[in-house]
Amino acid sequence: MRQLEQGFAGVGAGSSKTQNTSGFIAVGEGHELHYIRSGKQGGIPMIVCHGGPGAWLDEAYKDLLNSTEFDVIIYSQRGCGLSRRRNEPLRPDTQNVEDLERYYVERALYVSEGNELSHQIHDIEVLRQHFFREQKVHVFGGSWGGALAMLYGIHYPEKTENLILRCTSLTELCGAMNPIDEAETVSQRLHNPCFMRMENTIKALVGEDAYQPSELFLHLYQGLYDAQPDGRVWSDHEKCDAAISWRIWNKSLQYTRISESEAEAAIRSDIEQNVKFGFLFSKLLLGYPQYGRPYFKETLPEFFSHSDAHVMIVHGTDDKICPIQNAYDVFEWCSAEQAPMVLQSGTPVFNSDRRVVLLPVNSGHADDDSGMWSALSRMVEYAEAVALSSRDEQNEADADVGLQARPAATRILQPA
Repeated sequence: MRQLEQGFAGVGAGSSKTQNTSGFIAVGEGHELHYIRSGKQGGIPMIVCHGGPGAWLDEAYKDLLNSTEFDVIIYSQRGCGLSRRRNEPLRPDTQNVEDLERYYVERALYVSEGNELSHQIHDIEVLRQHFFREQKVHVFGGSWGGALAMLYGIHYPEKTENLILRCTSLTELCGAMNPIDEAETVSQRLHNPCFMRMENTIKALVGEDAYQPSELFLHLYQGLYDAQPDGRVWSDHEKCDAAISWRIWNKSLQYTRISESEAEAAIRSDIEQNVKFGFLFSKLLLGYPQYGRPYFKETLPEFFSHSDAHVMIVHGTDDKICPIQNAYDVFEWCSAEQAPMVLQSGTPVFNSDRRVVLLPVNSGHADDDSGMWSALSRMVEYAEAVALSSRDEQNEADADVGLQARPAATRILQPA
């Protein structure tokens, strides 16, 4: 359960400075992004990127950020959540399962068009220009959204104020979700019944002889998008079943403790969104090689050295989807320094000029897993203090006055 830090959640909550509006913005290829605007009107610009690729905005971030000095845009990426594409198939006015499954598949395929990783980077810039004109933005991203935040910074360094990264991806399959890792696959078969159900579903659809564990996600993509080598086409029901079985397994990996029935209930509570998630995820994986770990290793140092941005990392030490090695790597690639290999949960690690900070937490991957939400609230408060300090430096005739705020901001992250 999410809990905000005492002394943070209530500051300014419900005051007249906050705003809560929503709407849609066109970004190209017929896509219109659904957004929520929250926080302080005219405050410090921030854009929040959700995970996936293929998930949708989490309204809890509105509560997390409403009482801050940030002016926040929380949005659903192309095809996700309430975001839409013009002339989408219309949901049938029926409870017939076959008709609904046909609609789920048709809509998922339709919103997948004009939807590549390059579009996702472009869309953040469209949002920035529309809502904040020439101002720089904080980009706050979790999981895949963390990778997207970094990709935006790399492509638009002059428009990026700071990055806040939660359990960040490096645009690759890693941890328990890496099918090329034989040891992880064997472990999943032994310990995760959700994986066994999903693997058996895919294996039955592609055929025992054709199935290769290392090509699990390729099999999923080919089946969902009618691209199987043997020409066989999955039925609408088979596509929905495959997408949902993948999502149940994915859900089971997000938490340090979750039962098979809990994971399944969470996914089946919204079949349409989770079928779309499966389609979008498997398609957007095709862009991962272009923007994977080697890309970040090469480009993050250049981004960091040519900008004034701070990089603020919160990462779960028990993350099964994006292992904490990702956080170590981002820390090193940005600062050219290594974080200590032994980390203490809740104790931040800074680089020498304090522009990079890693806050480890005994948690899994999900933002509402034990301890993660509280750690995020601390990092948001820290980011707010750093941003206000930077504004002081720009506004004060004597820059030393502003610099005095940096140690005070650092103290926010120290354990109580």
